[in-house]
Amino acid sequence: MFKIQPFYLSTVGTILEKYPETRNDDKLLFTKFIKHYYKDKLSFFGHYVSLDCLAHLPSATMITRTRAYIQNQLGMYEPTISSAFLRRKNCTNRKK
Repeated sequence: MFKIQPFYLSTVGTILEKYPETRNDDKLLFTKFIKHYYKDKLSFFGHYVSLDCLAHLPSATMITRTRAYIQNQLGMYEPTISSAFLRRKNCTNRKK
């Protein structure tokens, strides 16, 4: 079973709370997370991050799984767009 680390629960939760638009978009969530918590580890070349920096960053999958855990298991920071609500409702109905 995948175990969420407390650091990611608190930091991803903070981003989801501060930026509601990240509740619907994992790429945006990852970008905001990295810019907020790993700014000092990034070396920018224009709008690009060097490949050497990637080794020092958490994976996008880790951030996505943490977001899913927060939303699905803890019931916090629900998506803000109706299509996400409908997907979740349909998924819940299929499990019954």
